[in-house]
Amino acid sequence: DPVTASRTVRRRGTDYTRLAAVFRLVDDITSEDAEVSLEEAYRRLAEIRRNRHPYPGWVLTAAAGLLAGSAS
Repeated sequence: DPVTASRTVRRRGTDYTRLAAVFRLVDDITSEDAEVSLEEAYRRLAEIRRNRHPYPGWVLTAAAGLLAGSAS
């Protein structure tokens, strides 16, 4: 049976590295030819959550500022 859950996000940030990893995980889970067990999916999700962002915070802030400045 399908399960629906709701979660409140306490901290926001831009982390496309993790987003891409989650997308790959979902793609692997839903793919017809690849078999990902529940244990493997939990392990990969825990690894994604554990990994730190590849760039320091000041680089992200500067990049967001440059993006906002060039878009305006």
